[in-house]
Amino acid sequence: MKKGGRIVLIVIAAAGIFYCMPFITVSVSDGSGHSWRVPFASFYQSQTEDSVLFTTWRSAYATGKDAANAMHSYEESECYGTTYYYDASNDVSYTGYAVSGALPGTLTYSYVQGNACAGWTEDDEVAWEDGDPLDVSADLTIDEALENSWIVIADGEIQNPEQYNDFSRMVKQGLYCMKRTVFFEDGVLVRIIDVQQMSDASIQVTTVENGEKAVESYGRFTEAEVDGQVYAVVYQGLDKDEEPTLLYPCQ
Repeated sequence: MKKGGRIVLIVIAAAGIFYCMPFITVSVSDGSGHSWRVPFASFYQSQTEDSVLFTTWRSAYATGKDAANAMHSYEESECYGTTYYYDASNDVSYTGYAVSGALPGTLTYSYVQGNACAGWTEDDEVAWEDGDPLDVSADLTIDEALENSWIVIADGEIQNPEQYNDFSRMVKQGLYCMKRTVFFEDGVLVRIIDVQQMSDASIQVTTVENGEKAVESYGRFTEAEVDGQVYAVVYQGLDKDEEPTLLYPCQ
């Protein structure tokens, strides 16, 4: 093969590698002082209130791989069930990226303003999935509560003790956890109790009844037998003579 032909093949191969293979990330600017970490051969295009767009001259595969690496150059945190990447220099939290189009393609970084997880704690993360007990519908049914894996007390009797047993084991193992218990009388929701083991080892009990919410903190959570019935109970301290606060029958 002639030298010129070999050079052409080398150039084609190099171009193919450049286009298809993940490479490196670089910083690009919009010309007004804002900069972003993006895949190599990506250029600033435009910005909206919740996204920034770049033109890319790489394949969707290569751009996506390098965009993922670019995301991890920012502060990663998780809150509200979502992973965010906080860009302090632009004061935005990226929620992800997307690649569309062919040569040239478009790379989009989606974001929310500010540090989305500022002030978020492990305790918030544990409680987030079930949400605020005040938001539970008054029309909740027993079957719906069972499907949610909440502890159900119907007319004074626990309907799914296995849910309590799992929660009790987690508390005794010192795990950060929370369990919601809902109370029904004649099929009507009348009370909600959330019990959460906090990161400081305290037990937080949140009660909702008649539309009012009360939050109390205790020292320990266990079981106690009262008049032949075993209850989930909480204590303020370790005094053996302290009277327990009854939460609900657990057996």
